[in-house]
Amino acid sequence: KSELFAEVDTKSKRKSYFKKKFDAVHPKHIPVQAEFVSKGSGEKKKIEIVEKTAHHPEYNKLCSDYVIEDDEEVIDSYLKSECAKRNQILQAHPDACRIVLYYDDAEVCDPIGSASGRHKLGMFYIFLENVGPCHRQRLELISLLLVVDSALLKCETGGGLGIDLILEEIVDDLKKLENGVTLQNGKILYATVIACIGDNLGCHTVAGLKEGFTAHRPCRFCMVTEVQRMALVREDPKLLRTDEEWLDQVRQIQKARTKKEKEALMKEYGIKRLTPFSGLSSFSVSCGFAPDILHDIIENGVLSIELRLILIHVLKKYDDLSLFMINERIKYFDYGHAEKLDKPGEIKKEHLEEDGHLRQTASQMWQLATILPFVVASFVSLDDEHWDNFMLLLEISRMVFS
Repeated sequence: KSELFAEVDTKSKRKSYFKKKFDAVHPKHIPVQAEFVSKGSGEKKKIEIVEKTAHHPEYNKLCSDYVIEDDEEVIDSYLKSECAKRNQILQAHPDACRIVLYYDDAEVCDPIGSASGRHKLGMFYIFLENVGPCHRQRLELISLLLVVDSALLKCETGGGLGIDLILEEIVDDLKKLENGVTLQNGKILYATVIACIGDNLGCHTVAGLKEGFTAHRPCRFCMVTEVQRMALVREDPKLLRTDEEWLDQVRQIQKARTKKEKEALMKEYGIKRLTPFSGLSSFSVSCGFAPDILHDIIENGVLSIELRLILIHVLKKYDDLSLFMINERIKYFDYGHAEKLDKPGEIKKEHLEEDGHLRQTASQMWQLATILPFVVASFVSLDDEHWDNFMLLLEISRMVFS
């Protein structure tokens, strides 16, 4: 018998070998509810992930290379935000790990087949904002934190607290990181959650808000009503949500004497329940759930809508401009090497009809919006208010994505 694989010839030996040689963090199985034990949820050890990342030599180098501008008017770091200035952990320990959590669902089978949704998984990821922006998309710096059957997150058993049972597993370890954990070298590591990101639906689910975006209070940042937001074009400070008001509204919902009273308060405040993240001393529920700029601006967002409308406008107003010319200019535009991968697709006539929409991916849509001024500007008059409005939106969008 060959002894070549003697060290890894069983499952337990392989786990031990990977732990020893590759410093692996093994998943931990957590049964959530009796009827779902067979599915369960796979969870990685949160503290161990953060410890290993913070202790890694390359991570420390990336953090030291991240130089923040002294100019306070240049917003190049979370540390310059108002939320950071209110964060007790960061004020006491400026070098604390700044944790960002990301949540999204993934369909592992055919998304349009008969079994659609049956095998959907909810996944939480974790990365640290301490490294520079150009390194944050590197896969080796993003760790899988938790995998769970999406059915558990949406189950109504036990008063609709399916997702809260999962989140409590995360929050319990995050509380330990807030209080500080001692590394092997004796250094005390502190960490704070600065943001939880995801699509709008995911953020509202985690935050305990109403998931319907036609609800009476559809926004997680302010108390604007569905009717008000159609006309509101400037931020009203009086409408902004605060942590104190948020918690007070939750208490009112919890103290409701009847189901009818509770539902009325939930509708009035746009809140369903208290999120477990409110148990973190340094997390702000009113500004910690980041905006979903991809969907708000590009994917069926304001920029994609306005881009289609401005194309309709210039084609109607300027007779010497045609859709064929626009497509030809887009096709032969002098793209950079990186931009060629996101070259916009052909714009067809039916895309600009009343019920149509531009058939572009998110990256193609952004590419199309940024090159459009070079494509059609020579045909547009200087006093065109619609074009000026589009250019202003493009400038705002570039600021948001910066």
